[in-house]
Amino acid sequence: QNSVPVLQSVKILNTGPESLSGLTLEFESSPAFARPRRWILDRIAPGSSVSISDRDLQLDPDYLAGLTESERSEVSLRLLRGPQLLAEHRTDIRVLTRHEWGGFRHMAELLAAFVLPNDPAIAGLLRSAAEVLKNHGHSPALDGYQSANPARVTMLAASLWSAASGLQLIYASPPASFESEGQKTRLPGDVIQTKLATCLDSTLLFAAALEAVGLHPVVILQKDHCFVGVWITARTFGRIVEPGAIEVRKALTARELLLFETTLITSRPAGTFEHACRHAEQQLELSRDADFVAAIDIRRARLSRILPLASQRPASNSAADPHQPAELLPLPPLPTADQLPVDVVEERPTTPEGR
Repeated sequence: QNSVPVLQSVKILNTGPESLSGLTLEFESSPAFARPRRWILDRIAPGSSVSISDRDLQLDPDYLAGLTESERSEVSLRLLRGPQLLAEHRTDIRVLTRHEWGGFRHMAELLAAFVLPNDPAIAGLLRSAAEVLKNHGHSPALDGYQSANPARVTMLAASLWSAASGLQLIYASPPASFESEGQKTRLPGDVIQTKLATCLDSTLLFAAALEAVGLHPVVILQKDHCFVGVWITARTFGRIVEPGAIEVRKALTARELLLFETTLITSRPAGTFEHACRHAEQQLELSRDADFVAAIDIRRARLSRILPLASQRPASNSAADPHQPAELLPLPPLPTADQLPVDVVEERPTTPEGR
């Protein structure tokens, strides 16, 4: 759905002493997750090569949507001159289920496709968050950065935490090395229905809710763990996948980025929002740099046209709120001035020397 090519490159090199003409290159897969493809090649001179520029494959959406477990498939490329087989290349690939992320080693930025702000189940969480804001004397509007007030953004994030505290989620252990090898993800509706969530599931749930209220979420990946963050001001990292922990710490020091540990929502009782923020910041300390994998900026991914997957969940599933307001955690106090980002105003010089 995000137009990522399956074939990254195809190159044919003629190592023989004669020119080759009238060639056909055939692509097949078994099981057939993609339809067969054929390319006609006019001529390849001795010692030269030809690269295929048109590498689009027509994937079979019905086959892929029907997978319930990942499956081994074999793809083959065969070079023919008439009926004569000149060369053949076969390789195994793993075809993933619809809701399975391939891991950091396989296009990490596609994790943003599993952040689903329009999933119908998110609507109930947003309604609860608006009610929490109203009950604490704040505007119930879920208005993102429109107020241009960093304290307001913090309250929006805290209200989502409070709303999620009533879900009574249960922590589920993720598979080993999921950050590099990937794992199946639970959609927001599945998390709310089953009340089970790995650290990745709870992170994607909060990232979806933050994006749904107009904020810019960030997913922090560590070895065997992950958690979420949100930009307090309407900005992003310079790239989708930020591999340097120092850039994250700079944003934390400038008080432009707020991080919180999502698994604490599964505690009994659920941890407070302030505790979740302190816990997340501790994991970004310099002494723990070896655990840091990357930060994935969801807003930057959207600007690069990595869009959310369709949820395929009926809208009626979100009709009822999944928890009772009495169970929700209270909001923290408004941030003080020293907890908010400071706007640096550059004064314009007024003298010729200054200019």
